[in-house]
Amino acid sequence: MFNYQDPNFQFQWQPGQAIEFEDNRFTSNLTSTIAFYIYIFLGLDFDSFQLMGGTPYFEKAQQIVNSAQSAKEPGWKSFESIRNRYWIAENLTNSSYANVRKFNYQFHRLGLDLMQDNMEKGRQGVTLALETLQRAYREKPNLYIFQLIMDSKRDEFINIYSQAAGMDKTKAVNMLKEIDPSKAAQYDRIMKQGAINLLQQLVCIFKHSNPNKKALKLKNLQGLVIRAGFEPTTRSLEGCCSIQLSYRTNIRSAKVKTIFFV
Repeated sequence: MFNYQDPNFQFQWQPGQAIEFEDNRFTSNLTSTIAFYIYIFLGLDFDSFQLMGGTPYFEKAQQIVNSAQSAKEPGWKSFESIRNRYWIAENLTNSSYANVRKFNYQFHRLGLDLMQDNMEKGRQGVTLALETLQRAYREKPNLYIFQLIMDSKRDEFINIYSQAAGMDKTKAVNMLKEIDPSKAAQYDRIMKQGAINLLQQLVCIFKHSNPNKKALKLKNLQGLVIRAGFEPTTRSLEGCCSIQLSYRTNIRSAKVKTIFFV
């Protein structure tokens, strides 16, 4: 939900020294930073169960930022950087960026929570969340919070959409590349996984049609390829068929000559 290494975390502490925190008062960088991230974690968690449910905790984090404006340690002030604690709190408390927090709720409550019982319905919820995040990105593309979200969700997005239907994959990959352009190459794994799955399905078909598990020549693949000009009814492999070959494929020119089953 939150994957971040704070590069500005500096503190002094002596063994045996009491660690104390007071609301609305900066006592030390150690206690203030710890308390800040605890409130951020709580806010994100509550947002994932209830729309805007984390507001009280994000407001607490903002109060800590306000109290730390006189701190000598970095990370608390807006002019020091556009990527620090100040901007994390600002991005999560600014009502103009409500869609960022709405995404968090939709992704978890309407997406991941439904996947255990209904994978496709849960994936639709994730797509809805991604569309919400895309709208937020188009309104204010330079928000620091987008980088934090994508750093924590990138692998989840790739895993979720790698098993999706072809059109859903394409739609998701386009949105992900728009929101997270510097990592665009990683999202190509979603499309590549689809090709790998198709090959595995073809191998499975051949395995069942060849119980003796002998070597199969690729010329036998021609029976699975749609003839030029014809698109007959296709049989579903996993409840739906997202790929059709509407042209005749030249199997004989393939580099791989034989498929073996072991």
